Amino acid sequence: MGSPTGTPLNVDQGYMVYKYPGPAKWSADTTYAMTGFMNSGSFMCAVSGGAQDHNLVPNPYPSAIDWDAAAGWTKSDIYNAIWIWNNNGNYAAYVNGIAANNGSQYIPVGQAFFIQASGASAGLTMNNDVRVHNDQPFFKDAEEQLNVLRIKAKSNNYQDEIVVYFNGEASTAFDGQFDASKMFGLPEAPQIYSVSTDNRNLTINGMPFSSEVISIPVGFSLETAGEVTFEASSIESFDPEVTIFLWDMLTNTMINLRENQQYSFVHNPDNDPVRFALLFNSAVGIAESATNPVRLYATDNKLYLHIPEEIDEDFLVQLYDTGGRMIFSTTASTGSTIINVPSLGAGIYIVQLVSDQHSVVKKVFMK
Repeated sequence: MGSPTGTPLNVDQGYMVYKYPGPAKWSADTTYAMTGFMNSGSFMCAVSGGAQDHNLVPNPYPSAIDWDAAAGWTKSDIYNAIWIWNNNGNYAAYVNGIAANNGSQYIPVGQAFFIQASGASAGLTMNNDVRVHNDQPFFKDAEEQLNVLRIKAKSNNYQDEIVVYFNGEASTAFDGQFDASKMFGLPEAPQIYSVSTDNRNLTINGMPFSSEVISIPVGFSLETAGEVTFEASSIESFDPEVTIFLWDMLTNTMINLRENQQYSFVHNPDNDPVRFALLFNSAVGIAESATNPVRLYATDNKLYLHIPEEIDEDFLVQLYDTGGRMIFSTTASTGSTIINVPSLGAGIYIVQLVSDQHSVVKKVFMK
C-alpha cells in the first residue's frame, strides 16, 4: 500500500514515487506537485548504521548537487558509490569518476539516491558547498577514461550495464572506494554483474593493472527464457595490444571483443547465473624490469616472443596446461619469433622460458 498524497515528506529522507496500481506502474507519465519552502543550509540525512545497508537519501536543495564536490560533504562509514533508479528497469551507478547505466556524480533537483553504509557509525551530512548552481540533467555521463570496458545486456525491451576498469590503486577484491555493488532491478529486466575475488556482485568493478591473464567472472539473471544480447563498448580505451575476450562457459564459446562487439545467446533461468567470464591478456612484457625485458603474447595457437639483442642467449620454451602437464617444447633465440603450437582448447596455459641467466614464467590465454 502506498502513502496518501497529503503525507508530509521529511527533508532528511529520500522517497521513491511510482504510479500504483495498474500494469504501467513504472511509467513516467504522471506529474506530481510538491508544496513547501525551498531548502538551504546544512542537512543531516537519516541513515541506518548497519554495515552493507543501502539507504535512500535526498537531494534537499532546489539545485543539483555534486557527489564529488571538494567541500560540503561529511561522509562517515559510507562507501564511495551512489545509485539512482533510471526508469529502465535498473539502477544507474557512479563511483570514482566511472558511471554505469548513465549514472553521474551530479544528483538533480528532487532526486533521491542510494548510498551504502560500510560500518555501524554510518552518517551523511551536506551543506550549500555541494550545490551546483546551474541546470543539470537527471543523468550526465562521466568523462571517458582509459582502460574502461562496458558490457550492456539487452532483453525484454530493458537493458543493464556493467563496467570493468583498471586503476593502479584498485584490487581484485571489493573496495568501496573503487567498486559499486550490484543493486538488482526488476526481475523482468536483464541483470548483469561481475564478481570480485571475495564473491561480491558488482556493477562497477575497479581492477589493478597486471601483466598476467586476468579472468573476471560475469553473472547474468532474468526471470524469463529468451534471447539476450551483450554489447561491448569503450574497447578503444585500451592499448591495441590488450586482447579482450568474452567466454560463454555454458556453450564454450569464445568471443574476441575487438573483432565482434555483440554476442547473442539463449537464456534459461535454470542456467548457472555465473556462466560468463571476461579475459584480458596483455602483450605488455613478461617482466618489465631492465634485467628481464622479454616480451610474450599468445593468440590463435601462436606464441609471439621477443628477446632483446642485449640478452644474447637461447631460451628453452615450454608450454604447460594448468594441471602442470607439459604439452609443447622448443627453443628460441634473440629477436622476434613466432612459434606455432599444437591446436589447443580455449583456456589459460603456462609458458616457461629458461636460459643460462634467466627464468621466466607467464600465464597466457589461448583463444
